[in-house]
Parts: sequence; structure tokens; C-alpha cells
Amino acid sequence: MFQKSVVRKITGVIACCSTVLVLSASNVWADGNQVNFSLTDIPGRWFDTGSAIAGNRSIAVATPGVQVNFSGNSNTVHTRTSLIYPTGAAGMPFNTDPKKGGDSLTLTTPGLYVFTCSIHPYMFGAVIVDDPATTGLDLGSSLSLINGITVPSSSDLATRLLRTFFIATNPANWQNYASNAKWHITYPNVDVRVDIGVVNLPAVLNARYDNDINLSALQNPAIPAVGEIWAATQFEMTSGKSKPGTVSALMALTGK
Repeated sequence: MFQKSVVRKITGVIACCSTVLVLSASNVWADGNQVNFSLTDIPGRWFDTGSAIAGNRSIAVATPGVQVNFSGNSNTVHTRTSLIYPTGAAGMPFNTDPKKGGDSLTLTTPGLYVFTCSIHPYMFGAVIVDDPATTGLDLGSSLSLINGITVPSSSDLATRLLRTFFIATNPANWQNYASNAKWHITYPNVDVRVDIGVVNLPAVLNARYDNDINLSALQNPAIPAVGEIWAATQFEMTSGKSKPGTVSALMALTGK
């Protein structure tokens, strides 16, 4: 359930679980009201701003009129596709053909914008266009999705999508399938403005979905097997390689 929180803009110290992250105006707000996304092959940082906000390099905060630039530094082609945007926002929906190179657009309507690649739907980059005259970071009262539907920004679907964004774009939030320790997820400790008012983002997400998820005990397959099992570990980074991607071989009998 949403609860009203103390209204504040993030211009001071942000505490995220046990880690204290100092966010100043220079690293919270887009420099010169311009956001530059580099499309990369680095897991979690596919849309990379080059600097982190609360541990996340795929989100930026700007004011209305921000110019968003996309540059293609990936080995493959990508689209720049608006996945989520404030309902009725100028210039939305936005989409490009699959290609390398650059694109730009200007965002004038306050609210949350999430971009993806329609070929690689696990890629996300986000811009919060915030009206400095309001309290809380503006997410917009109504959000439109790529499939044409609109939802209130406090709805379960909207917050599930936010949760997915913060998991996918921060490898520290990824589930470890080699352990049955609790899956711990962290979110930026910020107040956001949604359709029902100003709320604390992690308080809402933790209350709705929990940030310490119990996992089942690890066990070998119920049916014995022989030989090897090969798993494509697409996003694994290894020493001596600048690009991700490995194949992991497991002994079928032991699972190791």
C-alpha cells in the first residue's frame, strides 16, 4: 500500500540499505540538460550514461526540454524504442529502425520515460523529466506503454515495471542461481510524485514485492543423467574479454 512520505528532492545524502551514496546536483541532474546514452554490449549497462545514480548507470534525471542523445557503440544494431512514457507526452511514442549510429529527441513533458531495443528487450534506459517546481521526482500521473495501454503510475503494473527496470539494469540486483541465500534487491531511496501524491519509492516496492526473497534449496535433478549439460551464459564477463558471453559446461550427474 502506498503511504505518504516526507517530501524532499534528492540533493543530499541518499541511504540505500547499508550503503550511503552521496548525490550532489552535478551527478543527479543531467549536465546542461542533456542526457547521453551510449548503447553498449555491457550487461546491465546497455543504455549507459557513463555515470551512476545510486549505483545505476542507465537512468538520468533532467528538467523539461532535455535533449536525449543515443550513440551506438555496440557490435550489433539496435532500435531506440519508447517502452514507457507519460500519457500524452509530446513526441511520443518514439521508435527508430534497427541501426548503429546516433539519434536524438527532446523531452518536454514531465514524467518517466523508459527506452528499450525491440530486438533485445532486456535493454533499458530511463530518463525522469522532473519539474523543479514540484515536490518529489515526477513520474507522471498516467503512464502509456508500448502496447498502447495506459495505467495510473501508482498501479501494480507500473510498479512491477519499475521493479523490473531496477533489477535488469543493476547486476548487483540479479538473482544468483548458484546460491539459495535470500535474493536481496535494492532501490534508490527517493521520493517520487505519482497519481496519488508523493511516495517513497523503495518503501512502496519493498511493501508490495519484498526485497529479501526466499529461494528454494539447491538440489540435483530428480532424474540421473550422463554426459555434460551446456548452458549459454550470455551476460557473463570474463577476464581478457571486452565483450560478454560464455558457455558453461556442467556434469549432468553432479550439476557441477
